[in-house]
Amino acid sequence: NTIGSDVQNVAVAVLDTGSPSIGSTAYSTSNFVEGYDFVNSTRVSGDGDGIDPDPTDPDAAGAAGSHGTHVGTTIAAKNDGNNINGFSIYVSPMRVFGTSGGALDSEVITAMLYSAGLGNSTGLIYSGNVPIRVINMSLGSIGGTCGTNWQNAINDIYDRGISIVSSSGNEGLEFPGAYGYPASCSNVVSVGAVDPAGNIAYYSTHNDAVDIAAPGGTVG
Repeated sequence: NTIGSDVQNVAVAVLDTGSPSIGSTAYSTSNFVEGYDFVNSTRVSGDGDGIDPDPTDPDAAGAAGSHGTHVGTTIAAKNDGNNINGFSIYVSPMRVFGTSGGALDSEVITAMLYSAGLGNSTGLIYSGNVPIRVINMSLGSIGGTCGTNWQNAINDIYDRGISIVSSSGNEGLEFPGAYGYPASCSNVVSVGAVDPAGNIAYYSTHNDAVDIAAPGGTVG
């Protein structure tokens, strides 16, 4: 029900490096709605410089590109016959990665709660006209367990009927069979990657908590 020229009343919260700049080609050819910057809003040092709801990725125009732009525009690309076809849904970009790399667990959890309309440390919740039905995270860490803070937040979001999707990880070579989090937490859809032959991509973290796999970045 999501494929077609009409954009459905569904948004995916993409927790990543942020969105492309407003007015850029990437932004104008995609269905973006309001998001939030949890890096500048919650950090008191480093990248933080006070309250900043603008989720624009400061590296979006850099030579290395923007992972958040890549993920967000893949999901939200307009079906206008000019470029790729997206899923006829919206993306709400949530910036959780700072310019120095890495995302704090506390900020990711805050972004999840914010996206689900639940109380969080910002004192705000998502108030867009398009309801968020999915939270997408291409992030995580290997080892340990699913901490209480993670699982409690995930359970509360799951109980609201929102799907939580997370990459299984890119540590398949270094840690075969290891578990990554939050992908391996309960009530999270863990996504791995396959290569062109349909085999597990060499880098993809694989374990019995992976729920589904999709074509990854391996080209040969």
